Amino acid sequence: FNKILTHDLQEPIRKIQIFASRLEDISTHEDLNVKSRRYLQRIYEISAYSHRLLKRLQGYHALDYYENHYLTANLETVVESALKKVDIEAIEPDYHQLNVHEIYGDIHQLTRLFGELLLNSYLYRSLDRPLSIKISSKRIKKQYSLTSLGDYEFMDFIRITVRDNAMGFPAHAEKVIFKPLQKLNNVHGKGLGLAYCKKIVELHNGS
Repeated sequence: FNKILTHDLQEPIRKIQIFASRLEDISTHEDLNVKSRRYLQRIYEISAYSHRLLKRLQGYHALDYYENHYLTANLETVVESALKKVDIEAIEPDYHQLNVHEIYGDIHQLTRLFGELLLNSYLYRSLDRPLSIKISSKRIKKQYSLTSLGDYEFMDFIRITVRDNAMGFPAHAEKVIFKPLQKLNNVHGKGLGLAYCKKIVELHNGS
């Protein structure tokens, strides 16, 4: 499946992009009328979108085979690193409710997770009020299964809450919001951001 995503699908789309851009470069107004040039531009845009979608799908599928590399890090530092990656200066999270500052996990993947969440907050912000994002953390006890036989014990976990005042989700979205390619509107994204988040959390035995 990964080979299909990386080569069998991406390579044809990449070639469509190349040929479309070359046609655009060599064409003059005399060669193509306005309508034809518009169609050519749409071919380029759709193939570029498809290429980005396939790369996202490839990354999502690769998580099934990912092995975590655990490190200890400061939660606020991880979030700030995620902010740099999404490169949106308008996001300024409130950290006043952090009761646990040190986290243990795969820092690369957790940075990616916070990047997806913060980008979502920004893209779906309400335009009639300033964006507010509050991040809180606390230590909790959670039942954790030890074997397939049903043995378990209670272990320490960190509950991290990311709360914003963006537009939110419609009530019917609850069952599909974390499934891949489930877009709630056609304006932003590819319907993979929250699916990424869910899979990364589950890689850390979380929920």
